[in-house]
Amino acid sequence: MTSVIALKTLNQYRRRDIYAYLGLRYYLNNSSTNSDFWLEEVCCKLTLEGTEYGYLKSFHYKDYNDKQYVYRDVYLPAPNETLSEAFLISKLSAYQEFHPQPYVFSYRYAEESDLSGIFSPYFNGVKERHKFIENLCWENENSFVLYTDIKKFYPSIKSEDVLKVWNDKCDSSGIDSKYKLLGEKILRNHIDLNVKNTTGDSILTGPMLSHVIANLLLDDIDKKMYALTNGRYCRYVDDVIFVGSQSELESWRDKLESDFSDLGLELHDGAKDFSVSNSEWLAGANDFNSSISLNWMKLIANLKRFLFANADQKDDLMQAFKDNSIRIPILDYSVAVKESSAIEKMADWIKKYSWSEKVIREISIKTLISQAMACKFDMLEKIYEYLELLITTNEYERKRYIPKIKFLSGRLLMLSNHEELHQLSEKLADIEDFHQLKVTIQCLLTRDVTESLKMGANATQAVAQLLAIEPYSVTIDIAALNGVDTRVIEQSLAVLDINGIDYNHDNPPSELRLFSKGLEIRELMASDDRYIKELAALHGICAARHTETLLTCFDRNEELAIDILNQVQSSKSG
Repeated sequence: MTSVIALKTLNQYRRRDIYAYLGLRYYLNNSSTNSDFWLEEVCCKLTLEGTEYGYLKSFHYKDYNDKQYVYRDVYLPAPNETLSEAFLISKLSAYQEFHPQPYVFSYRYAEESDLSGIFSPYFNGVKERHKFIENLCWENENSFVLYTDIKKFYPSIKSEDVLKVWNDKCDSSGIDSKYKLLGEKILRNHIDLNVKNTTGDSILTGPMLSHVIANLLLDDIDKKMYALTNGRYCRYVDDVIFVGSQSELESWRDKLESDFSDLGLELHDGAKDFSVSNSEWLAGANDFNSSISLNWMKLIANLKRFLFANADQKDDLMQAFKDNSIRIPILDYSVAVKESSAIEKMADWIKKYSWSEKVIREISIKTLISQAMACKFDMLEKIYEYLELLITTNEYERKRYIPKIKFLSGRLLMLSNHEELHQLSEKLADIEDFHQLKVTIQCLLTRDVTESLKMGANATQAVAQLLAIEPYSVTIDIAALNGVDTRVIEQSLAVLDINGIDYNHDNPPSELRLFSKGLEIRELMASDDRYIKELAALHGICAARHTETLLTCFDRNEELAIDILNQVQSSKSG
């Protein structure tokens, strides 16, 4: 691949949404599209001058309250606009005016050498924020840490504020007017669609540019609060944290609430708004200094190295993994490695990965399984420890332990056998906050995906990539789906189709599900739905190739594993 921006975009969406990822793959399959020249001269031009736009309104699982599912409406741009957005954001990153402040840790632009996405990885920002708060706690004895957050952040942003901050930042930065016009066109698409759908007057939740705009909109408030608190303020998306005395915290929160109200934003109160002493906070100062996550990263790194060096052993590795109840999704890198230039291959060995022939020889199917088992036993021990601690915790301690449990459980879903999953499910049974995890475990144990379908496409994809490793059909209790929005079910069923999973459900398919099945592609090319129309045209008239596309990598630097729970977590913020 010649376009770094296109690769970053693929990796951004591989972790996040299956439809967007597939659309990008089909777009980029044409070799002429794999250049920054194409992105700027064709993609951006089509977006800027187009009279139509296409978004998929995807229903993402957000929460489960009173036996009812709560969804977040996530809008996915069609592939051409997605790449236009990515190109635009790469241009914005060259101007300081478009960067969040150093004490804002969300949606920072990734370094050019970081191919994992357009934005710096979520976990990097979380760790940096944690260290920032730790330093403040040590520097301010007898202080308190206040947590608060914004209600319905993105949907509450006003369109006039969006356009004003965009134009102001473009003017002050001196960025080329063509990029200013492109951004304005995309933002007006957002606003126009919300008005048409009677869902507000704001930016859409989902597109990458929305994250940039959200940071820009709060930039003046961020700087004002940082100055007011003498540097004892930080933010991550809609989460705000102060460190100070109780009287200072009360005063600062009131000021923040007043400033937010001018933008039509509100702060939560109740359980989501609380403070803890700095000594209590510092008890968790080492929360991210865990060897467990490092061991997992080493396992994934060695797995990719093995596949690079032994592409012909992929099937043997997959069978050995199955025999040991390991469900790590494995990509086929053989074509990408075969097409790598001699210079690229040499860089792998000498510079980029610092590999040596000895290191490669030491990685085998046996050693990978041994690493996976060691990771599993360490994680099982830790997760049970955290689950016991969670029973008697306060709100802050829950805030500490729940992310740890979700991190561990997302990996244990890939490493545990049925007996271990059953035991974990029993431990989780009476604990709130883990509904999606409990449903996923039950799907793996029974291959009944009824409850997962109700949760939406992101939750279904989280389990489907694991179920797809075994070539067996799944079951659905069709009667139990009564009363659930048919659009939610159709999108979830489409995810099963894309992953090549057979199921028992004969209702007439929607256009999205026709596409996922590879049916009536010619007719879908004339769809009134611009998103479906573009995907069908990019796929072409041929048998469905979605499953094969998901299992093969597009580029040698494409990410290996999709984080099982990351897709759901990303829908819980913003």
